[in-house]
Amino acid sequence: TYIYSNSISPGTAGAALASVGIVESSEGQVLLTNLEKNKTLFKQEMTTAGFQFAADSNHPIQPILIGDAKKAGALTKGLLQEGYLVTNLSYPVVTAGRDEIRVQISATHTEESIRAFVAAAKKVATKVGIL
Repeated sequence: TYIYSNSISPGTAGAALASVGIVESSEGQVLLTNLEKNKTLFKQEMTTAGFQFAADSNHPIQPILIGDAKKAGALTKGLLQEGYLVTNLSYPVVTAGRDEIRVQISATHTEESIRAFVAAAKKVATKVGIL
């Protein structure tokens, strides 16, 4: 027997089934296409702005290499002040010196919203000495 086994809630099961239905629909295919387009644009714009990626991720969560815990924290704080919520990861979650921020890309982001984020990230990163 399993002492700590728990089944998922009916609501969670229903949400999972609904999400599969969306992904398999024509609407889902449009969303997946938009997500791929947005990830590509984000990577291109961030690279052009001078940022490096911590990994070549195909996932919607994109890791931006900062390399310094204090600077990663300052970038996170500065981006929040600009209206963007990102997370930063530092040692021991990542290898020392491989500090990063993670940015979540969505299918519903627009080109304008991605470019606005990149501009804000470049502004704050320049201010805190990353770029």
